[in-house]
Amino acid sequence: MSVRSLTTRSVFKHNLPFEKPGRFYRGNIHCHSTASDGTLSPEDVVAAYREQGYDFLAITDHFWYYDGKGVTDTRSLGTPSFVTLLVLLC
Repeated sequence: MSVRSLTTRSVFKHNLPFEKPGRFYRGNIHCHSTASDGTLSPEDVVAAYREQGYDFLAITDHFWYYDGKGVTDTRSLGTPSFVTLLVLLC
C-alpha cells in the first residue's frame, strides 16, 4: 500500500466530519474588494457569496493607514442568515 493511499484512507476518509451529525457552515475567510485590490465592490462580493449559499464571509481588504480609505466595513451587509466578518489586516 502506498503512503498516499494510506493517507487518503486514514486521514481524509475517516476524519472528515461531514457525515457526522451537526451543522456545517460554508464560508470564505479571505477575499478582497475594490476597496483594495479586488474586482468587485464590497456589496457585490457579499451578494455573490450569499447567492452561492455561503453562510459567512470575511472581506480582508488591505488597509494602509496613510491611504485615507479606512477599513472596509461590511457590518451593514450582513443578514440574520449571512454573517460578514470585519477584519483588519495591515
